[in-house]
Amino acid sequence: MQDTFNVPMVDHLYMEPEAGVAFLDKAGTLNIIAGTQNPFYDQQEIARCLNIPEDKVRVRTANVGGGFGGKDGNTVQLFLALATWKTGKPARMIFSREESLRTSYKRHAARVNIRMGFDRDGLITAYQGKLYYDTGAYAALGPAVLGLGVEHAAGPYVVPNVSIDGYLCYTNKPPASAMRGFGAPQTAFATETILNRAAQKLNLDPVEIRIKNACIGERREAWASQWNILWASERP
Repeated sequence: MQDTFNVPMVDHLYMEPEAGVAFLDKAGTLNIIAGTQNPFYDQQEIARCLNIPEDKVRVRTANVGGGFGGKDGNTVQLFLALATWKTGKPARMIFSREESLRTSYKRHAARVNIRMGFDRDGLITAYQGKLYYDTGAYAALGPAVLGLGVEHAAGPYVVPNVSIDGYLCYTNKPPASAMRGFGAPQTAFATETILNRAAQKLNLDPVEIRIKNACIGERREAWASQWNILWASERP
C-alpha cells in the first residue's frame, strides 16, 4: 500500500508572545531576562554574535508563558543583547501576536510519501519512505527534527526491510524548528493511516495489526534472533 500525505505548518500560539528585557549591571555584564527554553545556548549564541566572552553574558529564564519548542532558539534575545550592548541602555522587546505569527518558529510542514508491504497475516514486510520537510528560510533545529522524523517513520514496529530518504528544504517562509513531537508526528500520521487501511483490507482489528507488529514479545524476539541482536537488558 502507498500514499502521499501533506502535513501543514503549525504555529505554537503560546499564551505569552516572545518577550524579554536586557541591561548592563555594575560589573559590565550583559544581562538578558527572557521567556526562553534554552538559556545556556542563548548565552553561547549572544557571546559569539557580539564577539564577547561568555562570562560577560548572563541569560535568565523568566516565566516562559508557554513554549512547546517554539522558544528553544533565538526570538528576542539577540535583538535585546545588541541594543543594550551598543547603547549601554536597558532594552525591552515584546512581540505583538502578529509579529509572533509572522516571524516565530513553526512545526515543519511536510510531504510524506510511503509504501508499506504486508503479508496475509498482517505482518509488515517492508517500509519505503521519502520525506520532505519544509524548514523555511533558516535551518534552526531542522536537521535534528528531520533526523527524528526519519528515525520514527516506520513506527514502533518490527520491519525487516526499510529504506527511508529524508530531505530538508529551504523555502521563503518563516523558519521551522522544534515543536512537541520533534519531527515524529508528521511521519506517524502517515504510517498509522496506512496501518488502518491495511487492517481494513485484511479484515483485521486496527489494534490487532499493531500488536502483531509491535516491537515486543514474539515478533521482537524472532527478529532479534534472525539478526543476532542482544537488547540492552540482556547484555553482560
